[in-house]
Amino acid sequence: GSSIARALIQRGVEEVTVYDPTPAGKTTAASWAWLNANQKPPPSYRSLNQLGLRGWRSDALLQSLPSWSGTLVRTPHELDLAGGYTAEGPLSVERIRELEPEANFTDTSGYVYYFADEGHVNPRSAVLALRREAAGLGASFVSDAVGSLLRNHEGRVVGVRTSLGVEKRADVVIVAAGAKSSDAALGKAALVHNPSMTYFASPQSASSSTAASSPHPPALGRILMDQVRALYVAQRKDGTLVAGGGSLKKGLGATLSPDENRKQLTMARQIAQELAPNPVGNSTFTHKEEVVSKPMPRDGFPIMGYVEAGLYSAVTHSGMTMAPLLGQLVAAEVKEQVSLSLLDDYRPGRFDEKSTQEQAVNA
Repeated sequence: GSSIARALIQRGVEEVTVYDPTPAGKTTAASWAWLNANQKPPPSYRSLNQLGLRGWRSDALLQSLPSWSGTLVRTPHELDLAGGYTAEGPLSVERIRELEPEANFTDTSGYVYYFADEGHVNPRSAVLALRREAAGLGASFVSDAVGSLLRNHEGRVVGVRTSLGVEKRADVVIVAAGAKSSDAALGKAALVHNPSMTYFASPQSASSSTAASSPHPPALGRILMDQVRALYVAQRKDGTLVAGGGSLKKGLGATLSPDENRKQLTMARQIAQELAPNPVGNSTFTHKEEVVSKPMPRDGFPIMGYVEAGLYSAVTHSGMTMAPLLGQLVAAEVKEQVSLSLLDDYRPGRFDEKSTQEQAVNA
């Protein structure tokens, strides 16, 4: 949403108002923001993600924010490296140790690959950077939620009514609300339930009595993604360790006492330590971020385009990877009133009952 707002202002839209009750958002805070085009078939969708990566590298505002560390990925099966995306593997134990001495891929199950062009970013820093630039160019950010859509006598969407009852007229309403995009009041995008929990740790610093003799905790140089253990670990520029994955989703939705919360943080550390023993073992998980549901379209692909006249939907699972690109594409379609072929496969209409029936007949 922040990327779209900036791109609209850059294209000369005179008035852009963003309604968001949680600046930088809860979903953003819980994201580990892996920038990648890894194992994202078909080729057209992988290419869209690769363009997203190029967007990060070429954007003057954003290009310095990511850590382009590359990723070590362990998969349960061999990958078909068809070309077009920098990859190396399967890797020997010696090569893994050369690329990342702190990774624990020592057992023999699965296959490990290295994807050199990938990275990760602090998502809050990226969102706030986009917002500051958009606001500086004239966009308005309002800490209020959209409660319903405004329609004229013909039924066309002509604006929004906020939760506080404020009405705002608009030529186009763009819904880039993540998982909230599935709300009936926001166009009812076809999403599936996709909860998530991410843990954060700061490396322990040596105490004053041992600082002179104790080495700094070892740091991770690469992103580690273990699809066999359903686990990932990465380390941000400021030293913060980020861990998550299916094996760390225990207790989702539960209301925990302070003692239970501490036990869960300890459990997360023990599991994450399997993948990165030394960096995690020398760190303490301080908090976690839980998201009731991250944005996940029903078929896994982005939803980009007009739901109806005056209402444009922009929601995707790979929002961080493709944010710089999609911001520009959406702004171009809305401001210039064009339809870009690059987004043709991702239109909301593919979920319509009629569209589904036609696809079945054609198949």
